[in-house]
Amino acid sequence: MKTNIWIIAPFLAMCLMSVKSEREFGPKTKIPDDNLFKDPATFCEGCYALVHEMDKLLSKWAKEKGSMENHIDAALLAVCSTERLRSYVLSPPKMERLCKGIRAHYEEELAMAFLRSYGQKKQNVDKVFTDTCRKSIPACPSNIKPMSVVRQEQREKEADEKAAKEKNVNTEKKEKPKKDKKDKKNESKNKTKTNKKSKDELRALSVVLPQCAHSFLVFSIKSQQQLYPSLSLAIVTARLLGVYLDTGEGSSFVASLYHVAE
Repeated sequence: MKTNIWIIAPFLAMCLMSVKSEREFGPKTKIPDDNLFKDPATFCEGCYALVHEMDKLLSKWAKEKGSMENHIDAALLAVCSTERLRSYVLSPPKMERLCKGIRAHYEEELAMAFLRSYGQKKQNVDKVFTDTCRKSIPACPSNIKPMSVVRQEQREKEADEKAAKEKNVNTEKKEKPKKDKKDKKNESKNKTKTNKKSKDELRALSVVLPQCAHSFLVFSIKSQQQLYPSLSLAIVTARLLGVYLDTGEGSSFVASLYHVAE
């Protein structure tokens, strides 16, 4: 007798739940008579949440005693609570309304989908979602994504962009010292080349300038001799140089000029 009660109890619970749901949401129609279900994205979010919360409960109870049918019935009774529906995009009260409306209208479809999936060795909640919310229930057309999925994809995209940006910044920080070191090395090389070039130019000037000065002085001496033929070569040279004839260095330089002029 006890065995028969345990077999009958889940069916009685489902009947009571169906009666209660019909009283709350009205007779079963194509979609629940609630404004929330008129928005495809909202309807899809509600179905997505129900399926995933059912999956969590069934996975939790997988090793407990009882048949899969009993576990599914118990999960359907427990799934639509605000405590379980806080992690989704919409507010818990709205999620509860969506969950209860879907359960009231599509309880059989949900039970059969989970029974087919969880009767196998490997369960796939994404397949249950597709079979239920995209095929059996008109909740998620092919062009509609659940709000929670869109939010997760956006978060992942932002995280990837942030990681890429941080990577670029770190790469720039690592490359900057190398670039600065290379620039300093090139600058040092350029400076060395410039210094060498300057020295070479100065060396060339040190050779050319004295020759030019010597030629200019010789020319000036000869010009002075033509203007003042009565003055001796030494006096003309001394006037031009501004040196005294009796100084050793001046005398030697004047003598060389005198020799050249002659």
